[in-house]
Amino acid sequence: MPRLQALLRFLLAHGRHVRQLVVFKVSLDGLPEAQQQEAAALLPACMTACGGPASSLSSLILADVALPSLDWLPGLAALRELQMGCGERSLRLPPGLQHLSCLTRLSLSGSTVELESGAPLPTGLLRLNLIDEHSESLPSQARQGSVSQLSHLTRLSLAHSNYSPEGQGALTALASLRHLHVFLCPTPACLPALTSLEHLFLVTGTADLTLQLEAALAQLRGLTSLVIRADSQRIPPALGGLSRLQRLSWSGWDDDEPADTRLPDGPWLASIRWLGLPWPILERSAPVLADAPQLGYLCASTMPEPSIVMVDGTDGGTRWRRFWRFLVAHPPLRCFGLDAEPDGVEDEEDGPAERPSADLLQALLLLRGMRPALRLRCLVHDFEIEVIDCSDIPDDDLPAF
Repeated sequence: MPRLQALLRFLLAHGRHVRQLVVFKVSLDGLPEAQQQEAAALLPACMTACGGPASSLSSLILADVALPSLDWLPGLAALRELQMGCGERSLRLPPGLQHLSCLTRLSLSGSTVELESGAPLPTGLLRLNLIDEHSESLPSQARQGSVSQLSHLTRLSLAHSNYSPEGQGALTALASLRHLHVFLCPTPACLPALTSLEHLFLVTGTADLTLQLEAALAQLRGLTSLVIRADSQRIPPALGGLSRLQRLSWSGWDDDEPADTRLPDGPWLASIRWLGLPWPILERSAPVLADAPQLGYLCASTMPEPSIVMVDGTDGGTRWRRFWRFLVAHPPLRCFGLDAEPDGVEDEEDGPAERPSADLLQALLLLRGMRPALRLRCLVHDFEIEVIDCSDIPDDDLPAF
């Protein structure tokens, strides 16, 4: 309580000069009733002190903060970025949000995220992040001023939310949407209709999305970057028609995939620059990738099975040698990465993280000697993020010793 009182005194004196304010982990739970009432008054007063016509506050981050009222929010007219998270509590936004005309980035998180009647979202939003654990549809989907009215929105992220596939229909009205991130949420039923998308990040636990992805990729011809992590590692043939695709990461939650899974031929090979796949699919696809004239960055998201890699006279041994010859000989290749858990990390279901075999280490040493200009990297689930966020291969790898 003394800290909240001190914060209020500071903001009353200097609030109009504050440009960024970060408040996190403020809970009223467990406080005596009198202190709860005092805190319930202090928190909104702190926010109000930053508002008004002379307000300079452009960035406000409230992480896991219990705010009994948000009526002060429309008064922060200079806000450009707002992040609000209330943990396991519901987040209900007040009327007047349309007055935040400068707001371009908004992140909302709660057990439910709701808009009060007459509380349209600011139409100038460019980026919107939502974590909404219990709602079945996007906020106020059926009312004017809802997500469907955000005509300038270019980036949308839905994470750990429970929106039903049909409850995401508002996405079809977002004509400017170019980036869509769906992380551990049901896949939108309207995905094939989002033909303006250029970047799609889809991580879901839904079993076997092959048919849904086949239908979607047949329509999303403008994709330039694509990240898929789903239960099924089967790659739809429609991927081959993505003639603008430059970056692809495709992996699954488990290591089981059909024995003949490989990359398709098609126009996509002419444009692909970055590619990340499970090791077995990479091995089988080496002949296909030989026709990828711009492929500069290749990453294996799993390590090879020690029992099959160097066995002469077997299909596994043939694929193994063919793949390493491809790494040595493919002219545009600049970097080869292995995505693996750090030593000692243990998965609840799969046990300890897999370690590189002696055959793999020997092959990497030979590759280094035969092609010294090829950069080798070790990643920990970073390739998916790099596909979306990095303009070039990162050069800030941590030293091994």
